Amino acid sequence: PLALCDPGSVAAGEVIETAITGIAPEGRVSHHLSLRLGAGHLWYHYPGMTGDELLAFKLFECWKGAEPRLTSVFHSAFRDPDAPADAEARQSCEHRVGVMVLRD
Repeated sequence: PLALCDPGSVAAGEVIETAITGIAPEGRVSHHLSLRLGAGHLWYHYPGMTGDELLAFKLFECWKGAEPRLTSVFHSAFRDPDAPADAEARQSCEHRVGVMVLRD
């Protein structure tokens, strides 16, 4: 199952910049944020979701001239001991959408 971490429960020192090779085209390095485990993290999951439901959450937000603050929703799969043995495997399908807010 998928778990989501409340960004308000993450301290700045728990965020780690990482570079990953092998997922971007032509072997280029892609830059990501990772998360150190913290005792204060609030994690949520949705054990009763069905195949016709989905979760939408924010991966990144940036405002020109704004003070940087963490709004990214870190997410991860985990082993659920309460899941039925014949449960369908989770499939990850990401669709990224960019939104630009224009001001007069």
